[in-house]
Amino acid sequence: MCISKRLKLEGRESVSHTAIYRWIRKEEPALEAYLYRSYHKPRRKNKARTSVIKWRVPIAHRPEGRESGQWESGLVVSRRSKAALQTCVERNSRYVRISPLKDHSANENSSVLIRALRGLPCSSIAYDNGIENVLHQKVNDALGCVSYFCEPYHSWEKGTIENRNGIIRQYQEYRFQGDKP
Repeated sequence: MCISKRLKLEGRESVSHTAIYRWIRKEEPALEAYLYRSYHKPRRKNKARTSVIKWRVPIAHRPEGRESGQWESGLVVSRRSKAALQTCVERNSRYVRISPLKDHSANENSSVLIRALRGLPCSSIAYDNGIENVLHQKVNDALGCVSYFCEPYHSWEKGTIENRNGIIRQYQEYRFQGDKP
């Protein structure tokens, strides 16, 4: 029986088992070898994570006007398979480009994005913070544009693409409802 339960049964003031283990480790380290179970390690404090994406410019720096050539990019991943779609929407005209991806890698994502937007007016592209967008500088060099990134967990900052991706997901659910027995 552990000490904390024993104190409760005797009607005495009880102490938590965590406090007991902490006291033994601090005051009587020689007794630590006799403990019958391991005490969990203290959790690390949450450190602010640095972004993996280099040269990341916040979407707040994007120009206010809606001139032609401002794109928003997103990824739609299938629940049923590993398949994914790269979606791009031009903010002014609402023109949509949808391209299939072989995998979720940054190389595949950047090359498909370059193929999808080559020859179209492109002054800027807005991304989310997914690891698939790490090679945004490669896209910028190929298309001659600037990239902007949403704040983490602020998907509404790219509302146009989120709306289109929601429509694609609804269609996907509707399409596969007939497959179920």
